[in-house]
Amino acid sequence: MKKTIDILEEISTHCHNDLTKFTFTKQEEYSKSYKKGRVDASLGINELALFYMKKEKAILDEFILQLDMQEKKLNNLKQSDYKRGLFDEISEVKSKI
Repeated sequence: MKKTIDILEEISTHCHNDLTKFTFTKQEEYSKSYKKGRVDASLGINELALFYMKKEKAILDEFILQLDMQEKKLNNLKQSDYKRGLFDEISEVKSKI
């Protein structure tokens, strides 16, 4: 299964290619109205894809922030193997981001 960000990037690329194609094509097989429809749709869909790409990045940023907040809360625990285990797990997870 593809990652969402990869799909959104493919959509954005597709829209950019169609935007270029239907903006600059001189072919008469497409009416001006049809080309305008394709250009407008490509612009709208590309903006939507970019919005969701930013939103996905924001989700990861929020996740990291939540891990940081957990670390701050855990600082109140007394030193123990349990506390060390909590911090080690958070640290390992953060290293994968």
